[in-house]
Amino acid sequence: MKINKNCLAWIYILAIFFVVPLYNEGSFDNITQRKIVAYHVICIFALIFYFVVSLIGDIRKSDDGEPGKQKKSLPVTDIMMAAFVGVSAVSTLLSDFKQEAIYGVPGFGMGLLTIVLMALSYFLISRELVCDDRILHVIAASSVIPTVLVIVNRLGLDPLHMYPEGADPAYHLYVSTIGNYGWYNQYMSVIIPISVYMFFVAKELLVKAMYAAHLLLCFIAWCMAGTKSLMISVVAVLCAMLLWEVVRRDGVKVSSKLLALLMTSSVISYIGIILVCMSNDSYGNGRGYIWRLSGELLKSFDLRELLLGVGPNCYTYALDEFLLTDQDLLAEFNANFGGLALTSSHSEYFDYLIGIGIIGVVIYIVMLGVFINSFVKRDVTSRCQNAAMLCVISYIVYGMLSFSIVVATPMFFIMLGIAGGDKENRPR
Repeated sequence: MKINKNCLAWIYILAIFFVVPLYNEGSFDNITQRKIVAYHVICIFALIFYFVVSLIGDIRKSDDGEPGKQKKSLPVTDIMMAAFVGVSAVSTLLSDFKQEAIYGVPGFGMGLLTIVLMALSYFLISRELVCDDRILHVIAASSVIPTVLVIVNRLGLDPLHMYPEGADPAYHLYVSTIGNYGWYNQYMSVIIPISVYMFFVAKELLVKAMYAAHLLLCFIAWCMAGTKSLMISVVAVLCAMLLWEVVRRDGVKVSSKLLALLMTSSVISYIGIILVCMSNDSYGNGRGYIWRLSGELLKSFDLRELLLGVGPNCYTYALDEFLLTDQDLLAEFNANFGGLALTSSHSEYFDYLIGIGIIGVVIYIVMLGVFINSFVKRDVTSRCQNAAMLCVISYIVYGMLSFSIVVATPMFFIMLGIAGGDKENRPR
């Protein structure tokens, strides 16, 4: 049964990384809506099969008279993941937008349902995947076609006929089969750390050359896509690798208190950056205005909304109601967005603060800190798990400027599962 469960974990990962980014119906219209449906179908079927396989395995053991495995206490990482799901569920139950909170904003779909599925997929991967370098090769390879399509589109070509008639792919907001070029960057923030890491640590010449070619391809795509924001994540990954190499070389003991201090300092620094950006609407490519507006929305919350938010992925619904109470802010908003909807604060952490409240965002940040602390304490030497943790760090950093999307966030939870899995199942 263990082999079957490992195969199921592999199939799930392959489906998420190959199917979701490429899935489309020949147009950019509602492309993320279709992708979220594809993700839900893949994840639900995988979890059903996992339940069935686990049930059959338990029945066989019972029939054979085999003693069951001794139950182990849940690791803190699992407890924090469950707490994150729990606070999201409570926020949904108390929300004024209950129905919307279950699914989330149409086109994004990052509500309670997706949060539950991503958490369950984490438990599947962390418990059942027997990880080795092959999974890294496959995940990196899955990004080649979307990346090549970015380059092809920016050369003015539309081989898949995705663009509306008369649109010029070279200057369009959407690229590849991903959608917005910013979404492509966030998608790559979960994958590119693999290539960066393997390029430096791989001893096999062919493997090193393969990842060097992948990095070159990605660099060309970034330059042509029109945004360099992904470089923030790449720099964070390089800094993490350098810091860890110094720690190992010099035998420095990294205590939980030191990691907690670093996490706290990072959070405080990030809050400071947001406050500075709020002082100028143009800062952060327009995020200054969005964060200032989000701050005004936050000020209007009652105690329950401050603590537990307005519901997962319900930012746009709460904002629309709030703008109707202030005509000056509404006029300013319409002048900036021309009647378009603002679906996110363009910061995953600000989104969680508004969506699941102070309690929710604290639990989420503590969960990330617990994962990092647990990983460091285990002194993992598996290349597969080390690369996955770098992907986690990359997504955490990129999330400061972006939001949860179906082509990145489910992959982030997969990386949490790989990095935080049972060490006994991995080659050292």
